Amino acid sequence: MKPNLFLSPRRTKSGYREAVAWIKAETRSALRLDDDTTVSVSELSCSDPGCPDVETVIAVFRPDRKPQISRVHKTITEVTSTDLSNAIDALRFPAPD
Repeated sequence: MKPNLFLSPRRTKSGYREAVAWIKAETRSALRLDDDTTVSVSELSCSDPGCPDVETVIAVFRPDRKPQISRVHKTITEVTSTDLSNAIDALRFPAPD
C-alpha cells in the first residue's frame, strides 16, 4: 500500500485530533462564544530566523468583527492547560493596536 503523500504526519500522530477538540472546546467555553463564532486551531511551521519551528495558532472568527489570533510556540499535542489559559487571556484582553 502506498503512503498518502497529502496527509500531514503531524495530523495523524497520536492525540492530535483530541488535542484540537480540547483546545476548541476550552476556548469556546472560556470566551463564552456563540454558535455563530468559529474557532480554528492550526499547527504551522516557520523557517524564518527568530521564529519557532512550530507553533499552534488559535483563531476566533466572530461575525462583523476582526479575527482574533493567539499563538503558542509548541505543537498542538504539546499545548498544556497553562499554555491554553495564557492564549485565551491574550484573546480576551488583546494588546492595543
